[in-house]
Amino acid sequence: PEQHDNSAALNQLTAPMAGGLVSQRDFVVASMYEKEPATGIVWFTAASIDYPRKPETKEYVRSEERTDVIQ
Repeated sequence: PEQHDNSAALNQLTAPMAGGLVSQRDFVVASMYEKEPATGIVWFTAASIDYPRKPETKEYVRSEERTDVIQ
């Protein structure tokens, strides 16, 4: 993964499931986290992105993800 301070861009690949009935999925995700010093609250978000260094291929199904967490 490419990482910069509190953010990263990474490529994830799932394994085939159900004996190959569900094909592999390919995710390209950017994530970022931040902790507020005064409250200790941690913010985390991740979302699928178009990323020139990881172009879509016909080998895998490109999937999308969106995650937001506040703790």
